[in-house]
Amino acid sequence: MEKSARGLAVDILARVLDGGAYGNRMLSAELGRTSADRLTKAFVTELVGGCLRNVMYIDFVIDWFARARELRPFIRNVLRLGAYQLIYMDRTPAFAAINEAVALTKERGYADLSGFVNAVLRNIQRNKASLPVPESGDAVRRLSVTYSHPEWISRLFLAELGGDTTALERLLAVNQSAPRVTLAVNTTRTTAERLAEELRAAGVKVRPGRFMPDSLRVSRTNDIRALDCYNKGLFHVMDESAALAVRAANPSPGQVVADVCAAPGGKALLAATLMKNTGRVLARDISGVKLALLAESAGRLGLSAIETEERGAADPGSDPMEGVADIVLVDAPCTGLGVIRKRPEIKLNREPEDIVRMRDLQRGILGAAWRLVKPGGTLVYSTCTLTREENGGNADWFLAHHPFRAESFAEALPEGIAEDAPGRVTVWPHVFSTDGFFVAKFSRRK
Repeated sequence: MEKSARGLAVDILARVLDGGAYGNRMLSAELGRTSADRLTKAFVTELVGGCLRNVMYIDFVIDWFARARELRPFIRNVLRLGAYQLIYMDRTPAFAAINEAVALTKERGYADLSGFVNAVLRNIQRNKASLPVPESGDAVRRLSVTYSHPEWISRLFLAELGGDTTALERLLAVNQSAPRVTLAVNTTRTTAERLAEELRAAGVKVRPGRFMPDSLRVSRTNDIRALDCYNKGLFHVMDESAALAVRAANPSPGQVVADVCAAPGGKALLAATLMKNTGRVLARDISGVKLALLAESAGRLGLSAIETEERGAADPGSDPMEGVADIVLVDAPCTGLGVIRKRPEIKLNREPEDIVRMRDLQRGILGAAWRLVKPGGTLVYSTCTLTREENGGNADWFLAHHPFRAESFAEALPEGIAEDAPGRVTVWPHVFSTDGFFVAKFSRRK
């Protein structure tokens, strides 16, 4: 029997919150298996994404009205779904949210707890105008619960923002919003203007990217892959802040580019596009499965300049690419604290020690990747996180131990974005409504 929308959502939540799965992957897999219509899939996506973004405050409210009663995981997830609808989804009738939660509780064999579920949700509904707030004189602790961020992450952000609690609240609030979808136009096949017209004709809302050339922000589309212009290879999905790393590298037609941490492939695709599908883009990754998806994307976009190779970026062995590449892209694995909007489970799964672990992994990758750069060539290091150790700290370490100098790319920056220091930029989500990103550019001494 086909699951209801809420039944599907509660199972996905359980896999993510109780089983450690990735929310976007679970949504994609489960929605791909259901025959539900577009509106139902959109509803499930909203339920799951909204619960994951707001789960700490939702739990705070649930525990308040449940009087801290110990809850079974399934019951807590049902209450989370119901509470999210009552608190955040004004267009969903309260009676529907409550009744469906009670029905789902009975359907899954917890009929003896259906009255409890009903009572907690009705209390939330009745008190919606005056829901509890954290009683704390500590602003960071209060903001952490209100905006569903672990306190250690909020304090980390506060330090990176120079102690500005107003900026911290703006950042936490932005992280709670639904992510934007941005497209990188395949200029080897179309223009931004023509693609925008085609998207609008398909019912998609389109506006130009905020600061990257040939980028389009879109909404009102639930399955981007169902669009005809997607299948014609006229674009790939890529946030503007990620595109900035490639724009900083400034690849030219005929060059050799090595992307050593290529998956999921956006930077390799954009590099080949900017090179007008000439030269060579070597896309490496440790995951053969992800490389296969990248090769499929390159085929869809008609970018034959891209070739893939399964190889770990920190592999110390001999490398035929040593001293060959004009440009090396190192989009390193990181803690991902700049993409919480897209992957809200990150803030729930990360621990402070992950920062040092990732910093050391990144240094291992940089220590191998620099050898691929030919004298006079360029290395661009980027992450989608906002910690000093993984970003500016690693840039300083790299310059101190390798034959490179910082290279400014101020000319590639749009109005309103400035370098933090020569050759490095941090893009903050609350300032630019993009993913959080760090980019540093280095050139190898001749």
